[in-house]
Amino acid sequence: MSSFCGQLNEYKNIAIDRFDGKNLQCSAFFLSHCHSDHMVGLKSIPFLKHLQSSKDVYLYCSKVTKILLLADEECRPLEKYMQILEIGLANLVKVPSTNHSEEYYVNVTLIPAGHCPGSVMFLFEGKDGTALYTGDFCWEVGQASKVLAFQSEKSLKKIDSVYVDTTFCIAEAYNIPSRSECVDLTIPIVSDWLSLSSSHVVVIICPAKYGYEYLFKKLAQQLDTKVHVPDWKVDIYDQIPDLAGYFTSDPLLSRIHACKFYTQKLSRSTLPCSPTAHDSKQYQVLNIKPSTMWFTAQKKSSTSQGHVGVTAVNPKGLNRICYTMHSSYREIRDLISFLQPKSVLPSVLPFSDECWDIVQERLKSFLSFPNKERNKFIQTVTTNNVLGTLRKIKSSALKPNQHHSV
Repeated sequence: MSSFCGQLNEYKNIAIDRFDGKNLQCSAFFLSHCHSDHMVGLKSIPFLKHLQSSKDVYLYCSKVTKILLLADEECRPLEKYMQILEIGLANLVKVPSTNHSEEYYVNVTLIPAGHCPGSVMFLFEGKDGTALYTGDFCWEVGQASKVLAFQSEKSLKKIDSVYVDTTFCIAEAYNIPSRSECVDLTIPIVSDWLSLSSSHVVVIICPAKYGYEYLFKKLAQQLDTKVHVPDWKVDIYDQIPDLAGYFTSDPLLSRIHACKFYTQKLSRSTLPCSPTAHDSKQYQVLNIKPSTMWFTAQKKSSTSQGHVGVTAVNPKGLNRICYTMHSSYREIRDLISFLQPKSVLPSVLPFSDECWDIVQERLKSFLSFPNKERNKFIQTVTTNNVLGTLRKIKSSALKPNQHHSV
């Protein structure tokens, strides 16, 4: 759950993922993704009126985030005031003047965050420094070293501040299995169940509206089937090239159902979707709930440290699958130790009983952690620079007018 106030120390008049209170005095707004804890105030009348009051005040986001946002009828009045920023490019954004400051421009680069469809990080670069806001993110170890936005022509960029997702910046989540590892272990569980008979079906219970699409897509690809979701979701997914074609709104065309939030008692013989799907048939239902909180909570109560489990079965018939939408302690440490910012600030208070000061100190300790990928990058750049200098010297020495007589 985001605890970010919405503003950067470096750039006043910019508000990110918070659209109420004093942030309504800002003149440029950014939305990292479509989860409710990052959309506080977004649907409010005061925010809409603020956008309407100035001709050059906008809400900036990725293309996919705009699609998801406008699927919500309450958000459609915002469409006129939304601007899409291209991912991977330095977008020059105007921050209009207010009563307390002058107009200025800042370069904003959107970096895929891997949290849910459309989710991005924002890298701000301008006269007042370089700041990275991660929003919620889910990266594997080593991923930061592949991001071109962090690199300048001959070195890594010097970043003043990183505002980082610290949802799982706790010892119990030191080594959450990567998303790809969890999915690779989930696929055979689903496949084996479906292979038992045509009456064996799978119900995937998803607490959040978005964020499980990677799992759905992999299941559809590997098992050569579509996943059943509500009509409105199919309409949305069909607008996103990476997800189009993997979903159906017809419950009879799939034995994998992710069609409703779980609000009823678990059933091993009925489906949560429309009665037409039952067709007077007795089903054998495998209920799966992908999450991470439950696994880390179990780890907290355990005396051992290290790896989080991947699967667990509840006696009532609920199969829990570890599936994270946030980076683990180790993955957060990898990002911070690679970037080496001047300061690093948490944007989420972990669900544990820890206070802000403890989380802040933990993040600071990551700055002294050795990062192999960073060292490798610096060594490569240094070597290339030396070789480049030698080539110039050699080339210069071969010029005819500089040859000495022998």
